[in-house]
Amino acid sequence: MKKTVLFFLMTLLVVVCNAQNSNFKLRSDGNFYLENGATFFVYQDSLSQVKLYNKVLANVTKLYVSPKDVISKIENDIISINGISENCVILKSFMGLKTVFSIQYNLQFQFKDGKIRVEAPKITRFFTDDTPDIHPFSGWLKAQNVFKKGQPNPKKQSTIDDFNNTLNGLINKILNLNQSDNW
Repeated sequence: MKKTVLFFLMTLLVVVCNAQNSNFKLRSDGNFYLENGATFFVYQDSLSQVKLYNKVLANVTKLYVSPKDVISKIENDIISINGISENCVILKSFMGLKTVFSIQYNLQFQFKDGKIRVEAPKITRFFTDDTPDIHPFSGWLKAQNVFKKGQPNPKKQSTIDDFNNTLNGLINKILNLNQSDNW
């Protein structure tokens, strides 16, 4: 009986912890959504608004080479990040050729006591070393057949995963509030 209760509690803990992670998915319109179609999620924590803001700001500062160049903020209320991830998306074309893309993105975090509202990431620029801007992003997705009839093209799933993993990975690093500062 104790083992069953312990197993149930551990399973519940894992589910609750995983629910805190960002899991936005790229859709055929070029936007990111959660599975339920929402464009934001709320990260729950027991800290005050000021402490949550300061922890996220510290994580952002550690993550970027020049944080002042990517952060816009309203003190203790909103942090907006305009960053670039270079060479993070690979498109495989016929005959095994690969094209590597970089993305410029916007991430936004709003703070209240005990919670952080995390907006869906937005791709503001999409480019390669040879092509400074690819517009519109949704048109590129369609032209490259990344999605077929609104659904992910299985042959291009790794490209979709590159977008999802890059942006969700950044959000999850920023929301890792349990990092130890003991050095």
